[in-house]
Order: sequence, then C-alpha cells, then structure tokens
Amino acid sequence: MADQDDASKTLYVSCELAESKEDGPGEAEKPVQKKRPRKNLTYSVNLVDLRTLGDSPARKCYEDLLEGSRAEIAKNPEDASGSYELCCIALCELGRLKEAKEAARQAIKLNPKYAGAHRNRAVSKYELGLYKTAIADLNKAIDLDPEDAIAYERRAVVKATLERLPEAIDDFTEAIKLDPMDYVAYYNRGLARKELGLDKEADQDFEQAKRLEQK
Repeated sequence: MADQDDASKTLYVSCELAESKEDGPGEAEKPVQKKRPRKNLTYSVNLVDLRTLGDSPARKCYEDLLEGSRAEIAKNPEDASGSYELCCIALCELGRLKEAKEAARQAIKLNPKYAGAHRNRAVSKYELGLYKTAIADLNKAIDLDPEDAIAYERRAVVKATLERLPEAIDDFTEAIKLDPMDYVAYYNRGLARKELGLDKEADQDFEQAKRLEQK
C-alpha cells in the first residue's frame, strides 16, 4: 500500500472505441483519457497488466477459463449468459477489452437482468475510457442487485476518475457498509478524502485499510 503522504498522487484502484447500438441509448461515446495514472491494486475481479502477467500460470489460467467458457457456449448457446460473463472476465484479465465488452453484451442480451454482466462490462468500458456508459452499466447493476458492494466500489472509481469526488465518497461508503472487510474501499475513500482536504478522515481510512489488509 502506498505511503499516506503520497496518497494524493496515487491513483484510485481500477477495478469497459465507439459503442455499439446495443450498449445503450444515445450517440456513441468517445473514449476519454484517464485523469490519473494507474496503480496496480486489486479488485474482486482485477485487471492484470500483461507486462507482469507474461507467461505466468495466471495467464494460462485465464486462457483455460476462456477456452472452457467458449466450449460451454458452443454446447448450449441459448443458455450461456454465465459462460459469456466468464469469457468477459478472462478477456479483461488478458487485456482484450473490446472482446470482453462484446462478451458481456452477449450475456446481457441473453439475460438483461444479469447484474454481474452489467458490472463486468463496466470494467471493460472503464479501461477503454468509456466512463459515461460504464457508470450507466453500474447503475443498472445496482438497480438489479442493491447489495452488490463491488458495483458500488467500481462506480466510485469511475466517478473519482471523473473528479466527482463527493459522489465517489458516497459510493465508497456504501460499499464499505455492504462489505466492512474490504480494505481497498477504505483506501480509495481515503484517497478521495485526501484530495478534498479531509486529511483527518483520510488518515482514519488509511489506518483502517492497513489493519484490514494485515488480517
């Protein structure tokens, strides 16, 4: 974990090219460059930098997951929303973000009420700089599953990237209420509070994150 004095320089943890018409209403969104550099902390489904993934066993694991999920889709394409979501996760981890977004779209097409597919499509959209539609997907995921702590945390990351810090803090707080053991949410909320000059509250979040991380 970064030192607290460097917190304001540290990026929020990042837990999905023009949109197809099925991604949502309105005109295609243009990618937006991230306003903060990236730091490799972890989400429940974290994106891995392929420069570090290399030929590691982790890469082989995701490649196997992708192959197995595609095989399941071929066996039963009409009931494959879960397999498409697994494809999305594997493709995100392998850095194949456009393919990941399309896999999630297929999952949603088969099951529009699949909260996890909306949540994971938001990851690929975020990494592609499609922040507005990433938030739209996360809004939908939360509507479908209001107790999904990961969706709140990911939405907070997108809002923080857009410098909507008070809203991001609200979402980090909701994620913490739903999952009090998530040290990453505390750490990220601390970063947002630090940027707003709330140093005392930020330091409390960093300390709690450190305690939880060490458990």
